[in-house]
Amino acid sequence: MQQLPEAIQQLQQTSETNKQQASEEIQRLQQSFEVYKQQTGDEIHQIQQTFQTNKEKSNNGVEHVIKRLER
Repeated sequence: MQQLPEAIQQLQQTSETNKQQASEEIQRLQQSFEVYKQQTGDEIHQIQQTFQTNKEKSNNGVEHVIKRLER
């Protein structure tokens, strides 16, 4: 009967270790996600800026063509 309490204690220790490891892994994943979110936000901002620049260039080109046609 001595084996049962030892087995219970071992299972409890294993459970605590698993909980700790899971908690650490969740923390790592959350940090990775925050970095990913920041990088994605930066990339989206860059794409928006590029789009705005291209739109302005395109509008300038159209205005130039209209002015030439009006001459």
